[in-house]
Amino acid sequence: MNKVLLEEYKANIKVIRNRQDHDNIIYPVNTMLKGPEREEASVALCTKISSFRVAMRICIPIRLFVFEISLQREAKQKGRSFLTKEEVKEIGKSLRLNEESDIEKALQYLHNVTIILYYPGILSNIIFVDPEPILDVLSLLIASTYTDHTETYDLRILGLFNEDLLQLFGKKIFEHADFTSSHMITLLLHLHIIAKVENREEGDYFFPCALPSHGELKAPPTEIQPLLITWKIKKRDETTLAIPQGLFPLTIVHLLEKKDDIRFSPVNEEYYRCNNAMSLRVFEEYHIDIINRYTHLEIRVRGHCRGICPQIRELVSKAVEDSSKDLKLKEDNKFVFAFKCPPRNTCIVQEDKCSTLCTLCEDQCDVLQGDDDSYRCWFSDHQSSSPGAAETGMIRKRTHSMKGAEPSLEGPPTKRHKGQLDINCLVHILDLLKKHGYSGVSYNDLGLHLGLLPATLDVIEANNKGDVCTCLKECLKKWLQQADDVKSKGGPTYDTLIEALREIGENAVADGIDRDINTN
Repeated sequence: MNKVLLEEYKANIKVIRNRQDHDNIIYPVNTMLKGPEREEASVALCTKISSFRVAMRICIPIRLFVFEISLQREAKQKGRSFLTKEEVKEIGKSLRLNEESDIEKALQYLHNVTIILYYPGILSNIIFVDPEPILDVLSLLIASTYTDHTETYDLRILGLFNEDLLQLFGKKIFEHADFTSSHMITLLLHLHIIAKVENREEGDYFFPCALPSHGELKAPPTEIQPLLITWKIKKRDETTLAIPQGLFPLTIVHLLEKKDDIRFSPVNEEYYRCNNAMSLRVFEEYHIDIINRYTHLEIRVRGHCRGICPQIRELVSKAVEDSSKDLKLKEDNKFVFAFKCPPRNTCIVQEDKCSTLCTLCEDQCDVLQGDDDSYRCWFSDHQSSSPGAAETGMIRKRTHSMKGAEPSLEGPPTKRHKGQLDINCLVHILDLLKKHGYSGVSYNDLGLHLGLLPATLDVIEANNKGDVCTCLKECLKKWLQQADDVKSKGGPTYDTLIEALREIGENAVADGIDRDINTN
């Protein structure tokens, strides 16, 4: 343990507390130590970990056990942390593993139980018998950001580096021709530890773990309530929330790999670029913040673009799913969505995506079943397609039934609005749809029911790939301009819009627009 770090960690923004409500940290280690001091620190750290009495028992066939020991001995004799495939084959033959398929199975087995590292899909000629030198290179990269060296400035501030910097810190490990810095880059990309970036003078690769932690966070938005992603852990009668260690940087890297949809936000005080808070540009024109709260990920959307929230939810969800696979989480151990509900407890979003269950509130908040679109906008694509949403929809419709009459499930009686709409009404129509929670995700179906041809919609999608808001706007423009078969559907009127919305299952949106038009 490094006593200086222990005494000064409070002033160091790179050291993160284990729990925010306790004055402690995981374990302070000076990763810049070398020689005997480094060995001594390693022993102290291993001793500390072993004192927690957490162990894993692995059953290995005798022949594979001897094979693994032989690999260790051969690597030690050669003074390397890895062996080549030919070297491993020779060892296998000496142990009567004569068939190459037998050696492959043995290597894969030892890799699966994490005794060795073997990635035949990307580095088929290299078997890592000891991963410590690889971890040392990453450790030195991170430790270098504590210094003021010029060559680490871009890594320290932007999280960006070039292969030359990796070569500088890994001189010893890259001495052998069979394992170079380019091989290391290939491995880190495969493991999603780093992301490839393009057209950046500061560096070719992004390493989120090298960034500092955030300072004071800005207040969360209220126009769109932050969406939380977490895992439920049930202990006895209590439900606690947590996320797997390492999830945040993996998720950020997976998102940045979607180059058509995700890019960096600008580097300034308005946006985050930290190892536990990241701002990203989505679909060119929107910005989101993803914050590691250690019990959950918090996704914030900047601005007043509620219609894009379902797509952002899907993008981040896919990245979290991919990260979960990388972390080898069990398939039945799935994450859940949640909100900080008004009393400041946590509402877990149920499977129907239309209702919530508060973990501590005596009275359920039902934030997805009220009229507050700041919550509902995240799941507007589910509001009319699930049992919970259907039930909510029926309750709303019944309130519009005539007094004394049987409640109708077909929606409120609609006044006919015969007046034709034109292109000057575009902004008003967009505002109406946004006001009543239409996300725009189903713009293609809406366009078809308004009378647009598939070919027209295909052109709109091709010209505005991934931008739902623009696709919806272009779709409505064509409708208001009476393109294709719009006239055969009754032309651009409020009635045809309301009817089309009902036909694609957006009954709540249709009801809201109908009420507004009747009122006005």
